[in-house]
This record gives sequence, C-alpha cells and structure tokens, in this order.
Amino acid sequence: MAEQSKKWVLMVTAQTPTNIAVIKYWGKRDENLILAINDSISVTLDPAHLCTTTTVAVSPDFDEDRMWLNGKEISLAGGRYQNCLREIRARASDVEDEKKGIKITKNDWQNLHVHVASYNNFPTAAGLASSAAGFACLVFSLAKLMNVQEDNGRLSAIARQGSGSACRSLFGGFVKWVMGKEEDGSDSIAVPLVDEKHWDELVIIIAVVSSRQKETSSTSGMRDTVETSSLIEHRAKEVVPKRIIKMEEAIQNHDFPTFAQLTCSDSNQFHAVCMDTTPPIFYMNDTSHRQKVLMGCQLFRIIGCVEKWNRSEGTPQVAYTFDAGPNAVLIARNRKAATLMLQRLLFHFPPNSDTDLNSYVIGDKSILKDAGIQDIKDVDALPPPPEIKDKIPAQKYKGEISYFICTRPGRGPVLLTDESQALLNPETGLPKAATQMDEELLASYEGDQEVLQATTMLSSNPDPTLNLSIQQGILRYKGKAWVGKHGMLRQQLVTTIHTSGLGGHSGVWATYQRLKAIFYWPDMMEQVKVVVQECDICQRCKDE
Repeated sequence: MAEQSKKWVLMVTAQTPTNIAVIKYWGKRDENLILAINDSISVTLDPAHLCTTTTVAVSPDFDEDRMWLNGKEISLAGGRYQNCLREIRARASDVEDEKKGIKITKNDWQNLHVHVASYNNFPTAAGLASSAAGFACLVFSLAKLMNVQEDNGRLSAIARQGSGSACRSLFGGFVKWVMGKEEDGSDSIAVPLVDEKHWDELVIIIAVVSSRQKETSSTSGMRDTVETSSLIEHRAKEVVPKRIIKMEEAIQNHDFPTFAQLTCSDSNQFHAVCMDTTPPIFYMNDTSHRQKVLMGCQLFRIIGCVEKWNRSEGTPQVAYTFDAGPNAVLIARNRKAATLMLQRLLFHFPPNSDTDLNSYVIGDKSILKDAGIQDIKDVDALPPPPEIKDKIPAQKYKGEISYFICTRPGRGPVLLTDESQALLNPETGLPKAATQMDEELLASYEGDQEVLQATTMLSSNPDPTLNLSIQQGILRYKGKAWVGKHGMLRQQLVTTIHTSGLGGHSGVWATYQRLKAIFYWPDMMEQVKVVVQECDICQRCKDE
C-alpha cells in the first residue's frame, strides 16, 4: 500500500434491522464485554420499516477514525466503539480492488483510519433498539470492508461488545442470544432459531408513544437493577431458563397461545424488576414528571385493550411487549388479527383532527386498507369493539399516541450495492451532506433576520441553556444544522427527504421526524405539510 501514490477511498454500505426481545435480556455479569446474566430471544423486524443504514470507508488520507450519526458527528473514543474497531481490525484480511488499483494487506489495517456514517430510519434511544441495529450494522459493514473471514455468529460476539442486543440483529427471524459461560465471552453469541419465513403470518404493530430519548439509559438501568433488585437473581436463574425452553418450542410449533402468554408475562416481569430497582425505573412512562402519568395511562390502556380482547376471544389474538422505553410492541397471530387490533387501536387512540393518516400509520399501510380505513372520517366512524360492555361508555384518547408502525418479522443484514445509497462521498469519504451542504447552509443565511438574531444572541450571551452553537460557521440548534430562509434549500431538503429511498413518500409526521433529526428551522412542520400535500405520487396513491 505504501507504494500507491494515487488517492483513493474504498467504501461499503450495509443495512441492518432492529429487533424486539420477547424474552428479555436485563443485567450483565461483565460490563466491559457485555455478558448477560440470562439468555434472551428476539424477533427481527422488517428492515423496510425499521433499520440502520451504515457506510464505512477507508483511505490513506484519513488521519483519524470519524463517525456521523443521523448527520451529526459523534466521538468514537468510547470504549464500546473502540472494542468493536479493535476486534474487527484484528481479524482483517488482505483486500484488493483491481479496478481502483487498491491493495491493502492484513497488517495495513492497523495503520489505516475509517470514516463511518450511520442513519436510523426510526427514533434513536427511544426504546426501539436503535443501538442494537446501529452496532450490528457497524460491525457487519466493517467486517465486509476489511474482508473478515468469519460468519455472522462470530461477528455477533463483536457486535455484542457495542450493545448487547446488537448480537441478535445479525440474523433474521427469531434469534437467541446464548449468555455463555466463558469469562472471555467467546461463547456468548447469537444463534438463529428460525428464519423470517418460518412464521411469516405474524404481524407486528408498534405504538410509538414517545420518540424522545430515554431519561434512564439501558446501561445505567441494568447496573442499578443488578446492584439493588432482590428479584433479578430469581428471574435470571429460575424464571428465564424455563421460559426460554418453552418459547423455543412455541416458535418451532407455531403455538401462538403459548407464545403470547410467555411474551406478555416476560414483559410484565421485566418491568416489575425495573420498578424493584432503587431508584425505581419507569420505562413505560418515561419523560417529564407531568407526562409520566399520561404515558403510563396510555400504555396500561393498551395492555388493557389487548387483555380484554384476548379474554373475549377465549384464546390470545395479540401479544404485547415493552422494551426499555415507553413504546408498545404488539404481535398479532395473523393478518386478520392485526387488522382487528389496528381498528381497536385507532378507535381508542385516534389521531388529532389535523393529522395526516398517512403519517399516523406508517410501514405496511396495506393493513389500513384491510381495515377499511382510507381517511380520518373512517377512523371517526369506527364502532366500539364488541368486547366493550354497553353499560360502560367507550373512551377515546385522541392524540395520545404519536404514530403507529405496521411491520413483520424480517431478514438479517445485507450489503447495498447501489452507490447512490451510500452515505459517504466516494471521492472524499465525508458525509454527502457535508461536502456541498456547508456552502448551501451558509448561503441560506443571507438576509435571514432570525439567523442574525440567533447568532447575535449567541455572541452576546453564550448561555448553554439557549442550545445554540456555531461550528465551522454553521449555526446549530440542539446540535442540528439551522437552515436559513434565503434560496430554496428548505424546500429542497423537505422534498429530498420525502421522496428518497429512506423517506419512501411517507406522510407529514414521518417526513417531519426524519428531517428534524438532522436539521432545524422555525415552522418546519408547516413547510413539510405543503410539500407532502402537493406531492403528485402521494395524492395519486391517496385517490386510489
């Protein structure tokens, strides 16, 4: 490699799904290696609806390892990132690209730096296993870039050192994380139980109560639980091992009643253990004190809705589970049950009158069609579920759910060969948005009085509570790039996010969530509404 004088950048882009545990992992016996105190089982979700896309690049011109998450640069100095990078580099092999004239030997990798850009198409750190998808995608893409000659099972032991649940995102379908017994963690790996086609009649609906970041991280929560809970040891040693055996049998035999009973019970016990922690952890109603009560009511209402329907049917139709966050994951036994469940959810938790239905129910929207729902009027016309007794008035909680995601069991990680899907520029190895975006952002500030006021306020009063900063001339609010009024950049960004492969012509709310994860400007929502409402493709689909 030392003799190569021509500048080059070598890149790989991959996509990895997230997963939701049906038998939970909670508690570590080794904090550094992330070794669990019990086995766990999860279902991988369809990456078409929830996934992480990651591009990794290497070049002799890079002078340090760098990473960008959802458009914002983050530090790779943390131990978890360093563990993954170190383990992958130690397993790297020779790489040769004849077309580009690139030759990298195994030893070269120790002296080369990488750039990483990663994007989640769902809320980060909100209890939807974004770290699992993120670290799994990081390890998978780096392994492909460095020609690591190990299967996904061995790679899962590396991904586990970034985020425990990440090991399970290296496979599709239902996956078991074996806790292992070895002190070095060599036998603590993920193994596939069945692929996504084995039980493909299952349908999954996620009620996103909050996309805000959790107040209590999983890492600190687990540590507190292991140190203070009197229930955790009994759960890990007595309860979970028996449930694991029964769950594996239920999955193999398509035994939904047993599957549902185990899933709901394990979720309930997991949160009971969290509440037994000192101080208590309330993941199912996490945010400010005032909102805790509201969110807790929402989620217990969802549980009540499921339990009441299951009892009325005489056999479970839907299972519920909650990870370390406030969002409900509902697993329906088949499409008919999912359709009936969605009708019940929309009856009890209708959107606000000004909400676009296409942004309130995202993912597999065909279930809306099965439910006979085309617009808000159809939601308003939904009758009370038959299991509600006539003497008890049916209550509705309008606007208390942010949105629903309809999905299914999905495949494991894949490489993306379409270079247009890469997040890094193939010539510079920098985020595509960063190469020309900086100049466009600076140009958008011309004559913008709001930008002028913000920069003046920042220079005269550098109060951190203002959440304002300037980095390389770019104004940022809460770390997000502020887009000025001048020119058409705001319009272009909304249109790009809405129509891109990642946006997929989503509705107003989903487009807004993706856009605001990276950018900021006042009245962003209003501009998103205009663009989506004027989108020809969206209007034609709506008419059809």
